[in-house]
Amino acid sequence: MNDDYEVVETHVRPALEVVPSTHWYDVPAGAYVHRCIDLHGSLLNSTYLSMSVEASNIDGLQTQLVSAVDGVGLEQNMTDVPETFCLEGLDPLVFESSMGALTINNDTFLPQLPNAGRWLPMCLRRDG
Repeated sequence: MNDDYEVVETHVRPALEVVPSTHWYDVPAGAYVHRCIDLHGSLLNSTYLSMSVEASNIDGLQTQLVSAVDGVGLEQNMTDVPETFCLEGLDPLVFESSMGALTINNDTFLPQLPNAGRWLPMCLRRDG
């Protein structure tokens, strides 16, 4: 009223049991890198949670470079909702952009990928 307004922040969430956060993020894990996403919600009408990402589309690839942590291949099935879902790879370069699409119980989401300014570990000799 009278040229006054009020801004109220609110969060909108799909009417689904479990939804992912808006962004993937990379976490160093020893010799590997985990690409993780936070999950929100709980199982109300379902008895299990099925999560997966698309497989690599590199022709002739004989070894899978990425796998789901505690899963089989690029899939993970469980009866409880974990705080995060993570993929494991040798370094951030093996995660293809097509792997960003996450399917949770037949609903597909496309969270944003980590920022382009990724960290890359580097070893240098003391004498240069």
